[in-house]
Amino acid sequence: MQRVRLLVSQLIFLLACVAAQAAGPSGSNNLLLLGVSAPGINANPPSNYQGPGDIVAAGAWYGLRAYNNVLANAGATTTPVIDVRGATTATSCTIFLLGNGTGNLDLTTAGSGSVGNQCLLGATTFCTVTNTSCTVSKIYDQSSGLLCTTSCPLSQGTTGAQPTLTFNCINTSLPCLTGAGGQGLINSSFSSSIGTPNTQASVASRTGAFTSTGAITSTAGAQFRFTTSTNTVQIVTTGATLNATAADSAAHAFMAVTFASGTNSVIYVDNTATSGNLTTAGSNKILAIMMNYVGGENMTGYWMEGGLWETNLTSGNASSMCHNQFTYWATSTSC
Repeated sequence: MQRVRLLVSQLIFLLACVAAQAAGPSGSNNLLLLGVSAPGINANPPSNYQGPGDIVAAGAWYGLRAYNNVLANAGATTTPVIDVRGATTATSCTIFLLGNGTGNLDLTTAGSGSVGNQCLLGATTFCTVTNTSCTVSKIYDQSSGLLCTTSCPLSQGTTGAQPTLTFNCINTSLPCLTGAGGQGLINSSFSSSIGTPNTQASVASRTGAFTSTGAITSTAGAQFRFTTSTNTVQIVTTGATLNATAADSAAHAFMAVTFASGTNSVIYVDNTATSGNLTTAGSNKILAIMMNYVGGENMTGYWMEGGLWETNLTSGNASSMCHNQFTYWATSTSC
């Protein structure tokens, strides 16, 4: 009798599946309720995370979160973000994206060392227990802009000139690169010269040296930096500057759109625009963050992400990018 009951139960289940399948779109939902994935239905769809690359594809992009939705959902130990060096052991390892849809860095998974040199005990333990701290020797280009034929990582071989990786930097939970006036990362191997027009976007905060120049992003075509005046940022080209207001000790969504001449350049600070005409700009194959492309003018403060476009982005792009960065980093305004 017990076996008969079991067979009857199985028959009822199968009939319910057939009826649900025949019901069409709503039937697909019924199948999911029964624990069966209908054809063409992903029972575990990708997250709706949106990164800077989902707003507008960049020529090169660097940051401590996923560049776009694809990378955010790519899986563990798939997308390298930064290489760090332990201050105590002088050994290095790589920090990856979690790849679970959040867009966050994987700071806790204990690596085997055999997968992309992932930090053996997890990045947080490696940098705060195994070592007193970590500096960042390389930040990877997450875009597919291929401005260096392949990708364009920024790096720094001198330990003392490497930014520090700071945990719980933004909103007590998100990490950042920290500069103390002598650190920065650079790449001088771009395939072609970076001239104008170009657009540089970033999220950064000046936390000290308020009357010293501190580069945020820098090329010969245009340098974007904090100035020797408090609460001020500027675009610098050959013989000309354009200034805008940006409160010190606060994280901002920046976008600097630079034309050589004839057309107004624009600085967006949390989507507030300041425009002005600049003179002829130079060009070269170098991009740097937190420092001038020729050295010096190192930033004191926090740097979270940034990138480059070899074209001029629009005010609509600036607004969308600003809101995206506010949503993740909680910058000064919602744009």
